[in-house]
Amino acid sequence: MLHHPLTLKAVLLILANAVVFTKHHQPFDGRIVGGSSTSIWHHSHQISLYHNGLIICGGSIVDTENNKTNGYYVVTAAHCVEPTEPQSYFIKYGITSLVELVPIVFIDYIIQHEKYNATTANYDIALIKLKVRLQFSEKVKPITLAESTPETGSLAIVTGWGTTSEGGVLPAPILQEVTVILVDKDVCRQQYAPYDKTDQMLCAGVPEGGKDACQGDSGGPLVVDGKLTGIVSWGIGCGQPKYPGVYCNVSWFRTWVIGKVQ
Repeated sequence: MLHHPLTLKAVLLILANAVVFTKHHQPFDGRIVGGSSTSIWHHSHQISLYHNGLIICGGSIVDTENNKTNGYYVVTAAHCVEPTEPQSYFIKYGITSLVELVPIVFIDYIIQHEKYNATTANYDIALIKLKVRLQFSEKVKPITLAESTPETGSLAIVTGWGTTSEGGVLPAPILQEVTVILVDKDVCRQQYAPYDKTDQMLCAGVPEGGKDACQGDSGGPLVVDGKLTGIVSWGIGCGQPKYPGVYCNVSWFRTWVIGKVQ
């Protein structure tokens, strides 16, 4: 996976003549395609992740099922935290607009999944421990991790900041949301052949295209029925009809996340 300050996507080279893009770039995080402005009041789990002072990804405040640890942990994509040097990252939370002046929160440590594969983007999940506990409010709440994968055809909401089109440069300052549909895993596997689409991933989009997460939305939440169901991971382009977005399947990692909190 390539990280270059002048490129707008991290590029996953799987085949010699084919490129799969993760939904992550520098210097700005990407944003929803085909969506609309929303408010943190409706997505109080959403955070923005910064590396060396630049926004690079999204993430979610998670319910750790333990009152002693709730408020300390965020999940994001593993590829968002390379290198895993906590001192170079911080988060902002409880904001709708990126220009809101709020305190930043520094990171204590980062745990990438032990099986994360940067070549295939499998196991693309990381747990972030914050240095201070977040104070919950109507704008700051943890989200429950999905226990199982929802049925094909379920409606899901993706949120994030950044570009509104494939290859865009500037992020819009307001949090965006878009509603997409979960795609059958076998259909998605066929659409992405010969790329490696695993059971640890799920796909979501719309048949006609035009609605998707995009560059830099990486690490942000895909929510079904109020539960964190996916983490924005990768895809070919943004909103292309034959290529839905690919997400880390949170239900596969619920036990892993809960087991890592302290």
